[in-house]
Amino acid sequence: MTRTIFSAPEASAYVYLENDDVNSDFLQAAVDKLQNSLLVGDNTNRVYSPFCLYLCAYILAQTAKGSCRKQIYEFLEADDTTADKLHNLVNNNNYIGDECFNNICRVGASVWINDRLSYSKDLLERLRNLFNTASFGVDVKAKDSAKKMNAWIKEMTGGFLNRENESPFDIDSALAIFSTVYINAGWENEFYEEDTKDGVFYAKDGKVNCRYMRGTETGEAFYGKNFSAYKKYAGQNDVWFILPEKGCTVEDVLLDGSYLKMIQNPESVTHKEAEVTLRVPKFDISNEFDMVKILCSLGVTDIFDSRTCDLSALINSDEEMYVSKFTHSVRMKITEKGIEAAALAECAVACGCIPNEPLGKIRFNIDRPFLFAVTGTDNSVLMSGVVNDPTE
Repeated sequence: MTRTIFSAPEASAYVYLENDDVNSDFLQAAVDKLQNSLLVGDNTNRVYSPFCLYLCAYILAQTAKGSCRKQIYEFLEADDTTADKLHNLVNNNNYIGDECFNNICRVGASVWINDRLSYSKDLLERLRNLFNTASFGVDVKAKDSAKKMNAWIKEMTGGFLNRENESPFDIDSALAIFSTVYINAGWENEFYEEDTKDGVFYAKDGKVNCRYMRGTETGEAFYGKNFSAYKKYAGQNDVWFILPEKGCTVEDVLLDGSYLKMIQNPESVTHKEAEVTLRVPKFDISNEFDMVKILCSLGVTDIFDSRTCDLSALINSDEEMYVSKFTHSVRMKITEKGIEAAALAECAVACGCIPNEPLGKIRFNIDRPFLFAVTGTDNSVLMSGVVNDPTE
């Protein structure tokens, strides 16, 4: 059977902080590294959650000691004091809408430990207090262990990720760490379904037909070095659409990175309020990433080798252990009503070796490959992705 060690507090117990009290700048270094590995590549659509990955990696670092913690911290450009900043972001991005906001944003974390192992209850309590992390003891011989893990993931991601046939824990498992992000937000200004029409999208591999949502609203357009952008409000979240200038590619914008600075500080670029006519393709995209090779290429290596892996900050055992799996699953869908997105980062540890002037008008026509990002109330990037072909 699976038993609860510490349960996460109810969302109503989270303390919401004003934006002035929260700063997500510390995430930037990891975002820069991850996007180059996860978003720059072939012609496929891609989406990932930098916040979800950061949270999972930081919790993993808390379980480690020595070079293992040091390498994760160097990748994240973090230290022990980062915990309080991350704590604020986790709390600020957990909210359930009311009559004013049709919006759910939920950040979750959990630690699952093989029940036969001795562990630090103090650390688990600290993780609960810092990041609302639930913790569970797992009887690896019990047939319902995987079912309970998947049930937790399903609850935390609104059932938006298909996890029915996954087995996160087996007889050789010592530890599993999950972090999740779930967003379900209605547009402040919805699109009308009857206005959605077929249209041409100029994908990298040629023209394709897709379904375009259309609407006109008052908003702000932003202009960067090699892109234009529009921010559409969805409850307490913002959805950024970043369109490369003609002659530039999505990769040019990603590698330049200035769009991220704009998201953090929109006033840093030229912007103009106008009556904006939007033409946005509907899409539903998902990805699964194996993060092991990516993290190794970014300098996180010792945690994956049983000869150097040290998780003694949490587990008291003479057995050799190593991180056998680190994956990231994400899905995001945009419709006339709003957005729905879910992300999961999963780390498994195995025992064993190894101004007020008349408004002008702007057309924002997203008819070629583009970037998007979903931000929280503090401008932290909760989701980021690339759409090369919305019909895939």
